[in-house]
Amino acid sequence: MKKFLRVLIIFLVPVLILVAVTEILLRKIPNDYLYKRNYLDQHSGSIKVLFLGNSHVYYGINPEYIHTESFNAAYVSQSFNYDMYILKRYENKWDSLQYIVLALDYPSLYGRLEKGTEAWRIKNYSIYYDINSSINAADQTEVCNNNLKMVFTRLSNYYIKKTSATTSSALGWGNDYTAAHKKDLALTGRAAAQRYNAYHSLKENIKSLRSIIEFAKARNIRLVFFTPPGYSTYVENMDKDKLNEAIQEALSVTRTYENAIYLDWLNDPSFVAGDYYDADHVNEIGAKKLSLKMDSVITSLNSRKAFNK
Repeated sequence: MKKFLRVLIIFLVPVLILVAVTEILLRKIPNDYLYKRNYLDQHSGSIKVLFLGNSHVYYGINPEYIHTESFNAAYVSQSFNYDMYILKRYENKWDSLQYIVLALDYPSLYGRLEKGTEAWRIKNYSIYYDINSSINAADQTEVCNNNLKMVFTRLSNYYIKKTSATTSSALGWGNDYTAAHKKDLALTGRAAAQRYNAYHSLKENIKSLRSIIEFAKARNIRLVFFTPPGYSTYVENMDKDKLNEAIQEALSVTRTYENAIYLDWLNDPSFVAGDYYDADHVNEIGAKKLSLKMDSVITSLNSRKAFNK
């Protein structure tokens, strides 16, 4: 028995050391979550417009085109509950915050980070944002959320190829969905709509949305909700009754707060094929267009004393 234990220890110790070193090396790779956390740690007190939400906001709104000081704290598959975690993390530091901008769309109303295929991203909030929303020990580690191929790829890309793993601009906008790498709009339209049609967390998301509204209400922060533009192949494959039902339910909640408005840009004709990276995400051209539209709205709201309901 003692011999077996000695052999086991001899085998396990190098493995544990290798795992620990790998975890440390992975954590030292700069990433978007850590970048956004560091930015908010330093600048949350001066931000006037905060963009939150999922990839439609992350890739869709470039704060460089917003005249009011702003930051894009949205990210891929970031659901309302994680938006709320971010708001709460800096709740005593939003000294200048005037607007919170959120998307009301398929993935934000029906999707939930912890229930989808992107649940592995929870560890990024735990490790890099210091947002401990999960009791799952695996969500506290890099190694447990990467297969061997991904581990080697990430380590090789950063430490050998010197490739950056950060895709956020200085103000948090996702700048890697470019026109030069445009995807097939027909295929991605069907795929995205079918994927979102299968989401089913509306009730939980409405609860999280209500928490965000109450957070804003207590601090007299204005809320701007919008449905981002989508290419025709995406819109045509949506379960429109399901989407309309969700938006109506969300709006019934927002109407309890007088400082909220909703903008429906899903079928905005000003967005054409050349504005899209795939059927439900704009590229840098579309992002500029969408950002300028949002800037116009915020500029208009700044010129009023209150929203016109």
